[in-house]
Amino acid sequence: MNIKHLVLVLLALATFSCSSTTANSSNKIAQSNILSQSRFFCEQDFKGTPTTYVQTERGRIAIIKWVSEFFTDSGYDPQTRCQQVSPQFQKLYNRGQLNYLSAGQKNGQYIICGLNELGGQCDQLFTLKPQENPGAILTHLRKLASGETKEAYFGSSAVDFNNFLENAPVEP
Repeated sequence: MNIKHLVLVLLALATFSCSSTTANSSNKIAQSNILSQSRFFCEQDFKGTPTTYVQTERGRIAIIKWVSEFFTDSGYDPQTRCQQVSPQFQKLYNRGQLNYLSAGQKNGQYIICGLNELGGQCDQLFTLKPQENPGAILTHLRKLASGETKEAYFGSSAVDFNNFLENAPVEP
């Protein structure tokens, strides 16, 4: 799994959240519209890599390419992680708890989590490998959202996930 990529996209989204209250209110309405039509799922990409995608009105966006075998000995190979994390994205999205992505800690390990608001409760999406830098991952996700990169992530900042859904590049 490429956590660094997910983090960067998420951080890119957070960059867009620095606007006026009025703009934020209008933005939240637009974001709700995009989110209400989004569906998260696990599917293999054209190379056979398990990938967490989101299907939006704009098209299909690759969020995470699950390539790491780090958690395989614990029963979580890339395909299993993809199949477990993708529905977690959908669950948090449906509950309105995926407005931002952030990093946190659980049981001494770094995690990527969804937030309904900045500073809100950190609802776990997935666990990072011990050597992974959560800030770098969120930064990569921000870059994906802003168009600075087109590659999905392989492998206490926050990223505006609604902005990600509006701006991340879609796959052909």
